Amino acid sequence: MYVSETLVFLGMGIAGASFPMVTLSVIYAGLAHLITLGEEKALAKQYGAEYDTYRRSVGRYF
Repeated sequence: MYVSETLVFLGMGIAGASFPMVTLSVIYAGLAHLITLGEEKALAKQYGAEYDTYRRSVGRYF
């Protein structure tokens, strides 16, 4: 979901030739990455080795 939202913001910025919107999409991508890292940490704490096994079998964003 974070990837699609970032791409929508970026596309809007490019289509509208809006530098602030492109900047916003870059900032949003960075914040989304930090949120994802926090979510992964919480899931690892909650589910332990089972989550680590799952995490190794799937990509973080794609």
